[in-house]
Amino acid sequence: MYGKLVSTEKIGAKSYNIDIKDFKNNIYQFACLINNKWYYSKVIIIN
Repeated sequence: MYGKLVSTEKIGAKSYNIDIKDFKNNIYQFACLINNKWYYSKVIIIN
């Protein structure tokens, strides 16, 4: 399974938990820590 990053936006929070799988739209959403800042990322899955 491969993923293509389609969007990333900054989150104004020190900690963040998100793990949403939308298989209907082939989208995987998660939070990632970049340079000590949380970002909300949306990845489109390419099977």
